[in-house]
Amino acid sequence: MSCSFLQNEKVVKIFFPLLSLLLSHADSWGVEAKQWEKVKEKDGVEVFQKKVGDHLAFRGVGTLRATPKEFLRVLHDPSTWPHWVENLKAGKLIQEKSESHFIFHQVIGTPFPMKDREAVFQSIVSRKNSSTTLVEMKSVNHPAVKRSEECIRVEIIYSRYQIEELGKGKIRVSFENLSHSGGTVPKFLSNWAAQSYPVSLLRGIERELQKKE
Repeated sequence: MSCSFLQNEKVVKIFFPLLSLLLSHADSWGVEAKQWEKVKEKDGVEVFQKKVGDHLAFRGVGTLRATPKEFLRVLHDPSTWPHWVENLKAGKLIQEKSESHFIFHQVIGTPFPMKDREAVFQSIVSRKNSSTTLVEMKSVNHPAVKRSEECIRVEIIYSRYQIEELGKGKIRVSFENLSHSGGTVPKFLSNWAAQSYPVSLLRGIERELQKKE
């Protein structure tokens, strides 16, 4: 893959939809991490990053016009994913274990010659307190989804959403992620995407929420 190919902005943007799947490598999870460092602010979303061992985790914080229930509905509704997850090839609910525990499968297209990525992950919703909802996602295995030779299976170490009610129809969402892509991704591309993806994700969900209204 040539350098000019990777630096083309349209091509680079293809990596946005990997949700967190290609954005940081985590071969040494468990090593004590440094504090979050603010690296960017765009469209009302603050972006932070920190080192976890030799790898990079990222965090985005933004205010959205929605209720926690509305946000969760979009987050957990695969029918909305094509509208805010670019280059989504496939996405579906595998199992609803309870009203707060779901198993999902996603396949994301990537540019040639890279293989497409897939993830099987659970999402568990809980309440931190009367005004704060938590969503914790991580990779799991499920008998309904066999590993594909055409895709690279991604390991999501964690994706976390903290949803705080602010009143007057607004919420503050804090999104954190650390994942293992399962393949080689150029470092400059990972760093660039990690700083831009939280903005794309939160504002994309907000656009879908406004459509639902």
